[in-house]
Amino acid sequence: AVFVGMDQQGKPQYAALRGINTDFIGEANGSDKNYSFSIFTEKPNDTMHLFESAIDLLSYATLQKLEGKE
Repeated sequence: AVFVGMDQQGKPQYAALRGINTDFIGEANGSDKNYSFSIFTEKPNDTMHLFESAIDLLSYATLQKLEGKE
């Protein structure tokens, strides 16, 4: 799986690589960690959630969606 972080113009700047059914973990050459994988809200919000990994973020977002939240 590849998790891509974009800059403000929507250009890919970071790629986290994760194996499926393996222990493989890596980053694409030239990745800039200043642009890690993220999901932004559509509405202004004064809360920021920080996760250790993209999978944790996606799991949290899925649970929020299942509860009817954006």
